[in-house]
Amino acid sequence: MASLDARVISQPVDLAIARGVPDVVIDSGLESAGPVSYISTDNDRGGAVAARRLGELLGGVGRVVLVRYAVGSQSTEGRERGFTETIAREFPKVILLSDAEHAGATAEDARRSVAGLLARFGGQIDGIFCTNESSTAGAMAALEASWPPAKGR
Repeated sequence: MASLDARVISQPVDLAIARGVPDVVIDSGLESAGPVSYISTDNDRGGAVAARRLGELLGGVGRVVLVRYAVGSQSTEGRERGFTETIAREFPKVILLSDAEHAGATAEDARRSVAGLLARFGGQIDGIFCTNESSTAGAMAALEASWPPAKGR
């Protein structure tokens, strides 16, 4: 199982385990001690790697936006945590313009979210970090739709 929410699915998983159905969790953990195995990437480290690369690309100075996925998604929350902690610690001149935007489950939701950020911050954004594939696809669509930038942006 790869859960979208670490809390919501825990009770049904625990009920299945109590009935003898073993559970293996992949990539996004659960708030449950029951699964027989947990297989995952180090999502905090993934966010840190992304922060370091973006910080390097910006020469250690710039304004960035973090596009979160959804509250309760353990894997993407790890990436968010790794990203924000590393940016703050290693790139103090990289400013997070926004870190409160949640893109939602689809690329279209993410496109709308990022289009709103682009409208709000205009030419102030030097970089965007998205925590999953659908958020990234939506961000790219929003960026492509806004290109070329309006005069003065």
